Amino acid sequence: MASGLQRAVKLAVVIIFILILCSALLSFILPFFGWRIEIVLSGSMEPAIPTGSIVVSRPVAPENIREGDIIMYSSIGGKTLTTHRVVKVETEHGVQFITKGDANNGADPNPVIPGQLAGQIVFHIPYLGYLIQFIKTPLGFAIALLIPAAVLIVSEVYSLWKAMD
Repeated sequence: MASGLQRAVKLAVVIIFILILCSALLSFILPFFGWRIEIVLSGSMEPAIPTGSIVVSRPVAPENIREGDIIMYSSIGGKTLTTHRVVKVETEHGVQFITKGDANNGADPNPVIPGQLAGQIVFHIPYLGYLIQFIKTPLGFAIALLIPAAVLIVSEVYSLWKAMD
């Protein structure tokens, strides 16, 4: 029974380690292709995209954006990113997008122009952003990487010790 439990713990640790490694690799590779991974910090898109979710956006030409699409765009000063739904596409004075957070009562005050467009949301993973923020802390880093590594090492040393008996 202990051997089965030991294998299950090893497997769980290996799976968690692989998931963390793949997530880290993707977060470094995707930006080279213009894709972005961001954490949603507000509840303006709830319930479609909960606070703490990660959103993945891909580059998109402004003429391919349609009403109902969820886009990521930078503020006029370029300091923050917002993820909202396009409620109207205006073409009167060039392409402009009227956006609105699903949880907000009204549309955003300023239209989004093509230069602000950071991408179109492809998918989101609810609440994973909380985990990512935690892993960025020293304690989170220790728990996510060092503890699983220590468990694997201790488990292997224990297996070798048992084999020597």
